Amino acid sequence: MKMRDIGAYVLDACFPNICDCCGNFMAANAYVCPECEAKLRTLRTDYQPWLANYNGAKPLPWQHLITVYAYEDAAKAGVLRLKQGSRNFGAHLAEKLAVLAREQLPVHAIDFVTWVPLSAVRRRECYYGHSEYLARRLAKQLALPVKGGFLTEEHTEQRQHQQTAEQRAMFVERFHATKKRCEGQTILLCDDILTTGSTLKRCTELLLHSGAKTVYAAVPLCTDRYRERNVKASDTDRT
Repeated sequence: MKMRDIGAYVLDACFPNICDCCGNFMAANAYVCPECEAKLRTLRTDYQPWLANYNGAKPLPWQHLITVYAYEDAAKAGVLRLKQGSRNFGAHLAEKLAVLAREQLPVHAIDFVTWVPLSAVRRRECYYGHSEYLARRLAKQLALPVKGGFLTEEHTEQRQHQQTAEQRAMFVERFHATKKRCEGQTILLCDDILTTGSTLKRCTELLLHSGAKTVYAAVPLCTDRYRERNVKASDTDRT
């Protein structure tokens, strides 16, 4: 056995690699275990089902949006671990988003990647910003610059997932633009989950008001109400 293989074996024995989606051990170089990888393939979705079920005013302020998985099952478990500080699933999502970005976005025209911010208090609680982590991983995959400091979040003890759709429309006013400008820039904005679209809409509009020419969005998970209705219907058929 080579020395580097011995080192990898010892490292894996002392700090085993764990799948964020299920909590099971997996190979040292893996981001997701094989079982969860198979489950995730069944959750693949795109932006169109979400857009078709969007009840708000159109057109939306972003130019186009890429997404990977429906926000359920293994994908939901993985992103919740990402919010808590585990990064394997975030790295996996960044790889998948990069593939879609090259297929669906004019990557050559994007000036930089940025992210939906966390308040300073939440960032200290979580030790890092999960959307920033996604943005930085994605930017590296696409060989694009990454820049922050355009947006801030005012801290509140309330959580967005506890709000109704109507409440979220007001709750997102906790996001503000800084004095930093992005005149004439084409931006790729990252967040983790697309539900009602209120947060992403607010942040996109703030960037446009700060001078951005165009904003694209990369959000790896989104609610897919068409899938949800089909799942519920099939469950009813089985009962």
